[in-house]
Amino acid sequence: MNPINKEICFFNGKKHYPVQQPLPVSPANGYSDMTMAISKMQEYALANNFALVTRDSKPTRVYLKCAKGGHYKNTRNIEDSERKRIPSSGKTGCPYLLKISYKKAAKGYLLLKATNEIEGYHNHPLDDDCLESTLKGRLSKVTVDDAREIMKLVETKTKTREIQKAINEEDNVSHKLYVNDINNIKAAFALKATFLYEKIFYYHFAQKQVVPPKEGEVYAWRQFDECTKFGSNLVS
Repeated sequence: MNPINKEICFFNGKKHYPVQQPLPVSPANGYSDMTMAISKMQEYALANNFALVTRDSKPTRVYLKCAKGGHYKNTRNIEDSERKRIPSSGKTGCPYLLKISYKKAAKGYLLLKATNEIEGYHNHPLDDDCLESTLKGRLSKVTVDDAREIMKLVETKTKTREIQKAINEEDNVSHKLYVNDINNIKAAFALKATFLYEKIFYYHFAQKQVVPPKEGEVYAWRQFDECTKFGSNLVS
């Protein structure tokens, strides 16, 4: 289990923040499949104001890193001073990492111990701003009614800004979803790749197919723009 320490720590002279809740306890024989294990870790992350993305995956193991892990790639060689905006969703090189692996003895997927202590910490505060700076975090705030309203308005070809306003809370000046988020949802609908289920739109990553989630289960999310990579594998 990754180290859980409610005190802020310093690594290489930089402040790092612990997750306040302990990691979920795995079943005695592990999770029956990788998807279920990932789902539990995703739920845990969102409940603690951060999001997880896949860093590396193989049939028998998966590494999940903080969505703020890694570093921004300046592929266009633009100076910061020349940028129109610097998004708060930028990567910070966060070291937080979870490792899930299939164990033959248990016949299931188990959460592995951290290789290094720093893997149990984030290099950014775990607050509402952190959660809302990621797509998964924003989607986690969308209610059942919001999701239904989005689906109805997308089907009637309502303008993006109007959809954004429709799901906004009257007493909250900030928007639940960015304009770009809604445009991506529209694109996913055009591909027939989006499904409304319980709270939000889910994608299944197994076998590169987009399918409705099973009853009572929550599947790992994929970014909406990744739907375009599935091509003819889309399931109607």
